[in-house]
Amino acid sequence: MVQREVELKLQLSSESVARVLETPLLLELRRSGPSSVRMVSTYFDTADGSLHRARAALRVRRVHDVVIQTFKAMSGPGGHDRLESEVRLSGEEPDLTRLPEAFPLDGWIGLRAALLAEGVQPEFTTDIHRTRLQVGAEGWKVEAALDQGQIQAGDGIEEVRELELELQEGPVWRLFDLASRLLDELPFRMLGPSKAARGAWLARGGGPVVEPWSFPDPVEATPASGGMTDRGYTCIEHALAHDYAARQTGSAQALEQVEIALSHLRTLLALVQEDNSDPVSSPAELGDTLAVLQQARKEYSSDAGAPVGDSHVFTRALLLAGRQLSRPRSPLA
Repeated sequence: MVQREVELKLQLSSESVARVLETPLLLELRRSGPSSVRMVSTYFDTADGSLHRARAALRVRRVHDVVIQTFKAMSGPGGHDRLESEVRLSGEEPDLTRLPEAFPLDGWIGLRAALLAEGVQPEFTTDIHRTRLQVGAEGWKVEAALDQGQIQAGDGIEEVRELELELQEGPVWRLFDLASRLLDELPFRMLGPSKAARGAWLARGGGPVVEPWSFPDPVEATPASGGMTDRGYTCIEHALAHDYAARQTGSAQALEQVEIALSHLRTLLALVQEDNSDPVSSPAELGDTLAVLQQARKEYSSDAGAPVGDSHVFTRALLLAGRQLSRPRSPLA
């Protein structure tokens, strides 16, 4: 069975980790929990990294005495929307014959055949202590999962300190709204690349790649061409990926790509502001989003020279933009 997973990943400082689950907002919205569990996972790929290139992941995870094989892949732009298929195993080796025969991933039939023919090998492991609690209100519910632990590939280790907010019920904009409200109480930074992507880079001795902007101009996102929301999500994903690359490598080219993505995202939302029939939010709320996006863009301008590590402006801009994009809209959505 293929299921949809919609979540945001928030990278925490060591200070934030100590108090994240005790923030007033999460305490106010708490419906159940917290509960804790240790999860040990091994991620697999072909020798030439075909799953990583397809932005997909295959893992086998043990939780207590239960072993689960999970295959997941991106469902759309933005980095927050994935599809996954899970099966229970009797051992800790992947069973490729139990991969779904049908999966909504471009080239899946050929990729599945290649996996069955070539086999896979372990690439890296994650050892995570997860503390969960359920939060929500009428019409929506979110699982807040605090992950602490590490990704390990050979001698390479990356520490994990992040909060995952997974939507379990309700509209997607609630997820962005919750995260933006949480930012008022807790410092964090939105995190683009998944544990699977970061582990693959660690295992293969590489790192995030700077990819020049190659998407259509946002002004083409008209009712005739469609895709306003998807193009906005693409901007968010591009900004997050290159923010991570800039912080990891200090790349000036990565910084430039963040600025480009923020500029295009602002243009898209300005188009919404100009459309008087848009019922999604008040002009003041949309205007505030545009102002924060402009401030974030200045942070990443060529004059700034480096991302501001402790600034919340970048994260707030993307969360507010995501909230605008994910609300029901007509006629541009």
